[in-house]
Amino acid sequence: MLTRQRPDRGLGLAFGAGLLVLLAGLVLLAVVLAVTRDVRQAAGWASVLSTSLAIAGALITLLRWWRRQRAAVGQPARSDQAAWATVMPPTANGAVVVEESTRLDQAVADLADAVRRQWTQEASVRSLRRPEPIRIRWSSTGRPVAAGLADVLTGGVVPGRPVRLRHDVHHVVELFREIRARQLVVLGAPGAGKTVLALLFTLGLLEGLLPGEPVPVLLTASSWDPRTEHLHTWLARRILEEYPALANHDVYGPDAAERMVIQGRVMAVLDGLDEMPAALLPTAIDALDRAVADKHPLVVTCRGDEYEAAVAGSGAILARAAVVEIEPVDLDDAATFLIATGPSALDRWSPVLGHLRLRPDVPLARALTSPLMVSLARTVYAAPVSDHPRQLLDFPDQAAVEYHLLEKFIPAAYQDLPTAPGTPSTSALGRYPPEQARQWLTFLARHLDTLTTRDLAWWQLVDTIPRSTCGMSVGLTAGLVFGFAGVLGGAGVAALTYRIEDGLVSGLVFGLATGLSYGVSKRPEPLRIGTRFQGTPARFLRRFALGLAMGVGLGLGVGLPYEGALAAGLPFGFALTAPVWLDVPAEVTQVSSPRVILKQDRTAAFLFGLVLALPVGLSGVS
Repeated sequence: MLTRQRPDRGLGLAFGAGLLVLLAGLVLLAVVLAVTRDVRQAAGWASVLSTSLAIAGALITLLRWWRRQRAAVGQPARSDQAAWATVMPPTANGAVVVEESTRLDQAVADLADAVRRQWTQEASVRSLRRPEPIRIRWSSTGRPVAAGLADVLTGGVVPGRPVRLRHDVHHVVELFREIRARQLVVLGAPGAGKTVLALLFTLGLLEGLLPGEPVPVLLTASSWDPRTEHLHTWLARRILEEYPALANHDVYGPDAAERMVIQGRVMAVLDGLDEMPAALLPTAIDALDRAVADKHPLVVTCRGDEYEAAVAGSGAILARAAVVEIEPVDLDDAATFLIATGPSALDRWSPVLGHLRLRPDVPLARALTSPLMVSLARTVYAAPVSDHPRQLLDFPDQAAVEYHLLEKFIPAAYQDLPTAPGTPSTSALGRYPPEQARQWLTFLARHLDTLTTRDLAWWQLVDTIPRSTCGMSVGLTAGLVFGFAGVLGGAGVAALTYRIEDGLVSGLVFGLATGLSYGVSKRPEPLRIGTRFQGTPARFLRRFALGLAMGVGLGLGVGLPYEGALAAGLPFGFALTAPVWLDVPAEVTQVSSPRVILKQDRTAAFLFGLVLALPVGLSGVS
């Protein structure tokens, strides 16, 4: 799994002690302010506390960096250090080179484990291995889109021989390994099973991954723009987005994803090349051929007609790739899949399948040549659904059959089946009404269509709201809270009028600053609470300077003298700096569900809000 290095024990104890000092100091400040009402004295104490903690934090960061450098110098050299000379300049004894090589090896191993677990879970969700997937046949394509077979295949492969794809896909993996350049293009009609093939191929390759073989990483190709981004740049970026723990420099070294791509330690499995704009497809094929050459293995899936049109229009091909095409599902294979769930399925489907064997030209028979339609049919007409699959024989054409199956899929998938008393539900599907689920899924589909991508991250759904709206909402809320705190800071009726004016000014300034900052800032990834000291001094100083500037500006805006404004700004600086050591990005590959990620993110947001609120509250009443 993708791991994170455990902080040094001494530094962890120091950090814990610092947090205790912080909490004790904040409580003491609150008591002083409540008892004496001496705001200047409390602000002075806050300045001393914030400055001391800021200096301590900087010293801890520098100490960790110094200890890491000393540890690197003490590592022995290895014979493979020359391969890293272009990545990390060696020290006198090559220690840094060896350390980075070891870290990259760990990154590759952890990535392989993360990819395996991710797609094993996805295969389970899609019921691809329950009891077994649809048998799919593929063979060399007859389209004029590939180089001659003699140029891409070794002598151990029989050209034109159909290959049967079974659930373990061992045969396909063996075939792939016998392609000279290990580059494969899989063509197929819509719903032919290209994505399922890519998924099972990825798992099959991982299950028998040989030493030195690159790790297959399955990604959708729709977000790649070959005109503006090199394949390797895009691949490194997407790997880092999908597996953010690779950004941990302490564990994996700097730029681990980029180095894995450049050195051929990963293999791109690109699904849905046809989903990018049609005008880009010829450019993408040419860019792929230039990027992979004969050094990088590659698997690409694409619709056959679109791929053929792109090749015919530009003449560009993947010169070293074998091109195969998925064949229509055989009726016997479809029947095996439909009745495999048990005796009840056999009883329901037997009359229909018997009719199809007598009339193989009816619309239903043509529809069931698609693996997608076969899978939908099994889900829609699974017991205890009352409808009988014989109604599929009544539709006038293939399009009507396919439309019906698509329409019925969501109600069937989200049906609320009863469970035994005391048995927790194992799926979220039954908790949502089908109509509500349809509305939500329609919104998500339109959202992805607007973005021209299939890559969905729930924490990016905030992007569906205009940044101006988000900034105004956050700024208004922050301004009201801060201004209200300023009003409550007054004592007695005589000070109420002044405090209202003071609160309005400070709330307006703080709200504008917060709203503008949120509106233009980069959307964060999910967070989880942890301790880490890998934030650079530059990041620490940048956060502290921003908070200090906000606090000083607020102080001057409400009429405080320069010394008072500076005292008010220091708590702001600390409040924005503390998350540098607390915000550990959520390791998506280590959690069981998005629900767990969301819970961790909420906990982190609550703690960060608390860390920000206490110092800011002291400044607000000053």
